[in-house]
Amino acid sequence: MHGRKRLPVGHTPDRSKDQAKREKLKQLLSDTLRDHHEKCYTKEALKKNAQLLELNPEFYTGWNYRKLAVRHLIDAETDEAARKNLLDEELLLVERALQVNVKSYGAWYHRKWVIEYGLSPLDHEFMLLRRLLKADARNFHGWNYRRFAIEKKGVTAEEELDYSTEKINENFSNYSAWHYRSTLLSRVIRDKKSKEEILDEEYKLVNQAYFTEPDDQSAWFYNTWLLGETKADSDAEPQVAETWPENGSSISVNNQDGAFPLTISYKTIVNSEQSFTSRTLPLVITFKEMVSSVVAMVRSQPGMENLGEITWRPLSAVSVPSKTWVADLPIQLSCGGEYTVFLEVSSPPADQVTSVSFKLIIASGDSAHPRKEMDPKAFSWPGKLPSEGELEADTASKLVRLNMDESTAEAGCIKQDSTVLPRENWQEKLLEAQIEILRDLLELERNSKWPLLTLARVLAVHGSSSFTEEVLELYKLLSDVDPDHGDYYKAQHSCLYIDKITRSRDGLKKLWWDCQGSLSSGWLRCNELGLHEFKFVERLLWVQRLDLSHNQLRTLNGLEALQLLEALDVSHNKLPSVTSLASLRLISGLQYLSISHNELGSHPVDFSRYSFPSALTNQAPDHHGKGSGNIDGNWDIQAVFGGMDLKVLEIAGNTAASNEKFRKSILKALPSLKLLDGEEV
Repeated sequence: MHGRKRLPVGHTPDRSKDQAKREKLKQLLSDTLRDHHEKCYTKEALKKNAQLLELNPEFYTGWNYRKLAVRHLIDAETDEAARKNLLDEELLLVERALQVNVKSYGAWYHRKWVIEYGLSPLDHEFMLLRRLLKADARNFHGWNYRRFAIEKKGVTAEEELDYSTEKINENFSNYSAWHYRSTLLSRVIRDKKSKEEILDEEYKLVNQAYFTEPDDQSAWFYNTWLLGETKADSDAEPQVAETWPENGSSISVNNQDGAFPLTISYKTIVNSEQSFTSRTLPLVITFKEMVSSVVAMVRSQPGMENLGEITWRPLSAVSVPSKTWVADLPIQLSCGGEYTVFLEVSSPPADQVTSVSFKLIIASGDSAHPRKEMDPKAFSWPGKLPSEGELEADTASKLVRLNMDESTAEAGCIKQDSTVLPRENWQEKLLEAQIEILRDLLELERNSKWPLLTLARVLAVHGSSSFTEEVLELYKLLSDVDPDHGDYYKAQHSCLYIDKITRSRDGLKKLWWDCQGSLSSGWLRCNELGLHEFKFVERLLWVQRLDLSHNQLRTLNGLEALQLLEALDVSHNKLPSVTSLASLRLISGLQYLSISHNELGSHPVDFSRYSFPSALTNQAPDHHGKGSGNIDGNWDIQAVFGGMDLKVLEIAGNTAASNEKFRKSILKALPSLKLLDGEEV
């Protein structure tokens, strides 16, 4: 065991001393518990308690008893000098206890408790800490206590930075000192004027560290924090990510027979005509960060009735806060004509206002884009559509699959973009300087993990599209250089890849399969892209049919923002349980869902209940009845699918699909279901 000397062969240890120590400890423990129970706070009782804590500083009840006893003695003492002597004795006891175990939580907390009285000099505390952190520079108790001490003494963060610099220069591998420095700088950074200079100096310090020790992770972690601070200066950016309807779009509302529901038509950004039926027009706002409330005003020109009654609700499985908020715009059948609808959203920081406007054309009579009533039997999944060779030439040309494994550079080579980008602000200057430095380091450490990973992160934070291909290549190379973390690099690669594709109209066109005349026309096909997580859904609020099959998805969180979604294929993924589908409950118009060939029923423990925020998190198993849950034991099915309006569902290929009780629970939760795995219900 660690810290135990190896004895010579044949040597018999003398256990008599250990036995005597155990007996003494046992007696002291019994005395302290008795004194604690009887509230005996005499000096003799405190002396025996001190002996116990010096032998075993981890006896937390002993420290609690001592606090009660010392407080009793201090309250009874009127002389301040005598009170100070009592507290000084406590500080000496803590020092003796720390000599036994320097990482004793009880001892450090007791020392803070004593210092809080304000009768002990703090200079001695700093001397003690200097000795401690010199002996053990990574003792987190010492660093935490130092934060406490400088706050009590009123030492400024700027003054304390000198100490962190001293400890870092002593040892670049001291991660505790780097972390301590980040907490100090977070308090120092107040405005842009000083922030630029501060971060520039910090980058110089960390550059020196990883050029000295390129394989040590401490400086690289600190560099990641610096990147976050460099990127965080975005006060001028509005926090609204996207809206639907989009700014400048045109929405047509047609009433074919003079009654609800209405047929709502619009043109997507890939120039495809889409339509759906609804009683109201959904308004969707997505934010870059979660918000707890929304201030959004809706008005129109000419004016429409009931706009002042619009209520915004969060689209989140856990109520608020939420990134996505939705409201229903009422449409009066009698108000035919053309309207311009204005949406004004106030968002932090500084309550910035984002303005969106779109045209709303309300027409009665025959619809210009009549809605075809889908027959569930005729519905086709994207994977079952005609092959490319069977499609007409103009349709086939729209099916362009992108291979994420294609590389424009030879294996092991990193493409360097020699284009000098315009330096519009100080953030770009800092980032571009770091890019140059990291590339210089890679000339010396070509296959070093940390320079490669940090260069990928810096390029990603820079945000220039000219760096996208290089970052993708870096993550490919990292998978070979550091195979133990290959899944992480593949996930980063896939996330960046879908970012690249969804960022532009041309990229989305390559994923769009518009099979006119088919009941399942207009699929956005993001299948076989190796996606571990589907992000950037705010760019796809217009999508009605989405193919995410043959990826690596374990959760569908975020898809609730797609309020127009009516068909979803997430077959051949790694969805572990029914609760991983919880976000789909919030999509009221979803009618066609394929979750076949996932991992439902393959895991004895449903970790997704606790891994992802959800209303199902920590939900008691007996939610639908006392005892063992609902009648068939599948409470999660009712919790997720209950209230949904699915017409077609595919579950084949999951372990749970062969369980008859599971299938019956599905049918019970979905009374609207017409087809289950292709068979009529």
